[in-house]
Amino acid sequence: MQIPSLAYHRICSGFQIGLNGIPPSRFKSHISGLAKLGLQGKTTFDRLDSNSVLITFDDGYECVYDFAYPICENYNFKGIVFAITDYTGKTNSWDINFKFNQHKHLNAQMLKTLSDNGWEIASHGCHHKSYSGLKYSEVYADMAISKEILEQLTGKPVQSFTTPFNMMVPIVFPIAEELGYKNIFVQKSISNVKYNTPLEVYERRFVYSMDKFKTILKKIENSSRLELYKENFIHFCSTATIGAKEFI
Repeated sequence: MQIPSLAYHRICSGFQIGLNGIPPSRFKSHISGLAKLGLQGKTTFDRLDSNSVLITFDDGYECVYDFAYPICENYNFKGIVFAITDYTGKTNSWDINFKFNQHKHLNAQMLKTLSDNGWEIASHGCHHKSYSGLKYSEVYADMAISKEILEQLTGKPVQSFTTPFNMMVPIVFPIAEELGYKNIFVQKSISNVKYNTPLEVYERRFVYSMDKFKTILKKIENSSRLELYKENFIHFCSTATIGAKEFI
């Protein structure tokens, strides 16, 4: 049974550069709509069934704590935060922000509070560097160290992982298995990909600033090829920042 999984980044108000910032009011409409359908926001530590949905947040921004957390709490939803350990409590200098798009990441106490209240704290690596240009040893260290740091911080096992920039490379699967991860989160591809791994693979649908609740329904029901093409096209364009960052 494939559990529907939605991927958010920032839940924030005010002027935003890019498509990853979702206004709190729109995020609330997403969560309230899912709740009215009888769905429940859970984590991979919970017993998952046909009424479950996974609400995930990449990069672990502070605004998730400020806005998404209380909204989810109001509807008895839990979330999964993929944190970048080197940037705990720091701004997103790993990204191209041109000083206009700076955002702070969750600090250690916020991560601990979320964990203590039933949220899952998962790994997004240490440095947020694309694995496509790294050696095996570098990928291994990024996945191992981030897991250890987060487990020490929360006092709980870290069993879920997603790659920086959602750029999947094959070596991630055997490394994750060796390190004790149980789940890998990937962006749903246009083609039907079969993953030859004992790990649980969750295919996520990415949410952007223009997405209203009717679009969210299409994503969780996988009822629109157009939406899937749109997500993959936006992701393709966003990966240009990987190379551009090296020259700035």
